[in-house]
Amino acid sequence: MNLMLAPICLTIALMLGEMSPCDGCGRVQIYGVQPGMASAEAGVRDGDLIMAIDGAPITDAAGVRQAVRVSEGRPVSLRLRRSSDVFELSVTPRINPQTNALALGISLGPEYVLERLPLAEALPVSLTRTGEMVVNMVTGLAKVVVREAPAELAGPVGIAEMTGRAARAGTPTLLQFMAFLSLNLAIFNILPVPGLDGARLLFVGIEAVRGKRVNPQVEGALHLAGMLLLLALMLVVSFRDIQKLVAS
Repeated sequence: MNLMLAPICLTIALMLGEMSPCDGCGRVQIYGVQPGMASAEAGVRDGDLIMAIDGAPITDAAGVRQAVRVSEGRPVSLRLRRSSDVFELSVTPRINPQTNALALGISLGPEYVLERLPLAEALPVSLTRTGEMVVNMVTGLAKVVVREAPAELAGPVGIAEMTGRAARAGTPTLLQFMAFLSLNLAIFNILPVPGLDGARLLFVGIEAVRGKRVNPQVEGALHLAGMLLLLALMLVVSFRDIQKLVAS
C-alpha cells in the first residue's frame, strides 16, 4: 500500500506544480542578503529579481559579478522586481573581507517558476522519482549498517514537526513528503526484524526450506521481543526529538 501511495502523491504534486529553475527566463533571483552589507542597507530583500544594473540587462550571476567589478566601488543602480513592482535602488559595492573583493552582499541563483505537468507527463516522472527514492533509501540504509553514515532517525514527534513544515511550504511539498514517508515505511517494514512483515516473510521462507512450520511459540516470542525493542527505540527517538524542539 505504501509503495502504491508514493507515486500517487508524487503525480498529484507534479500536476499541482512545483518550483523549478527557469534557465531560459533571463533573470537572476536573490536568495540571501547578508546583514550589514550594502544591499541589506539599501533595502534589497530575499526573492527580489535583478532585471538590470546601471541600465544593462542582467541574465545571469556572472553579469552581476562583472557589473560589480567594473564599478570599482562606485554606486550602482539595481533595477529590481518584487512581486509585481519594478523599482530601482542605489547600492555601493564594498570589499568582502572573506574574499577581499568588491561585493553587493547577496546570494544569487536562477529564477524559480511554478511548473505544472499534465497527467500523461506527471505519471512517468513520478514513477521514475519513486524508483530513484527507493534506490537512495536502500543505499543510505546499507551505509548505516556498515557504519559509513550516521543514522538519522525521527520518531512520531519529529515526523509531526517535519509534516508541519512541509504543510506550511504548500500542498505539493506536503505530498512529496508523504511520498518520502510512505516509501520509508515500506522499506522499513520489509526488514527482517521480528515484529515487522519482513520477519514474517523470513519465517515463511524458513518453513518452505525446512518443510515444516517454525514453532509458533518461538516465533511469537521473537515477534513480541522485536515489538518491545521497536517500542523502546521509538520512545528514545521521541525523547530526543522533544529535546531538539526545546533546544531550537
